[in-house]
Amino acid sequence: MVAIPNDLETGLLQPKNVRLTAAVEVKPMRYADIPKAARSSCNAIRDVDLNHYFEDVPVCLLLRLIMVFSHHQLEFYPQNAGSPSFRERRQKIILSLNYGNAIRRHQALTVDRGEANCDFGPAKESPDVIDKIVDYIVRCLRVFTTDEQRKRRQEFSMKVSALVRSALGDRVADMIEIHSLATSPAKQGRGYGSALADAEGRATWLITSDAYKFYESVGFSVAAACTLGEDNPTWNKPPIVIRVMVREAHGERQQSEKS
Repeated sequence: MVAIPNDLETGLLQPKNVRLTAAVEVKPMRYADIPKAARSSCNAIRDVDLNHYFEDVPVCLLLRLIMVFSHHQLEFYPQNAGSPSFRERRQKIILSLNYGNAIRRHQALTVDRGEANCDFGPAKESPDVIDKIVDYIVRCLRVFTTDEQRKRRQEFSMKVSALVRSALGDRVADMIEIHSLATSPAKQGRGYGSALADAEGRATWLITSDAYKFYESVGFSVAAACTLGEDNPTWNKPPIVIRVMVREAHGERQQSEKS
């Protein structure tokens, strides 16, 4: 049984209405599951600190003009690079593209056809043509990204790369990287997350910010941590703590390998 912490603050898992099921059926995600999966995952990560670090920056001039001509009221979101609805629609499109590509690679799992979702892959998987096309489309969807957002994403990339090297070393080549693991808020606390984490039966790792307690509740532990934003004068909130988390092998595949 998964232990549910009492002081969870992340939107990925709320302690209310906790009902752990005796058995959770994990299935490969289908293309038909994508719309529901994108909605569920977007709802689950909406208030994650790292998203705010990437998004809460002054509006770029081009986007400001577009919003003015489309009759948006800038005063309601003066500190964001785009309205909340614009950013949420973009996030759902990006999630849909990534899930579709993961399905193509047989690297996407789901519970209840989109209520809980996971996409994953080997740490050193070479991108093919389709991967590059999806990456290009995602970059195009971020055409309104400001210089400050690019600076923050570069900071994230550099610090995370160093953190993973120091925490996992050569072992990372034999592990599965979980790109995302999220459960619809209405279905959280039922053991869906741990079932997805167990499905591959191999040691896994991931990167997270304030969602670490959710991942601890499904068997991950913090291997290393660093901070973002502590030296950024445009970020007026506490530094964002980034964690590398590891979950050792569980599940049926591990048991079959031992027998």
